[in-house]
Amino acid sequence: MHVHITGVTTVVGVIGTDSVSRSQENLIAKCQALNAEGITAYHWCGGYRFPVQTATGDVQRDLLLLQSCLGVGEVAVSDHRGSPCHTTGIGSPGQVQSSMHTSNVFDPA
Repeated sequence: MHVHITGVTTVVGVIGTDSVSRSQENLIAKCQALNAEGITAYHWCGGYRFPVQTATGDVQRDLLLLQSCLGVGEVAVSDHRGSPCHTTGIGSPGQVQSSMHTSNVFDPA
């Protein structure tokens, strides 16, 4: 990866549409490798499929325990490439807000 040549100092990784052959664990390992090379690297847990794939088995645990995890990204709720789901499976705004608050309580920054 030649991001230093272009002056990029921070990257964010995602699984994308291929959540079968790509895993959260591989994405986290890549983030750690890039961080070791001096590039700040973060990742979004999840992918196009629902329920959301996480490294720890729970979105809130990923947010709390994995320093590189920014949140949930790329959940395709209205894309034909995603999994069919109902809005009731995503969680209420109160549940999402509660998870966000809890993740910020343990912010290492």
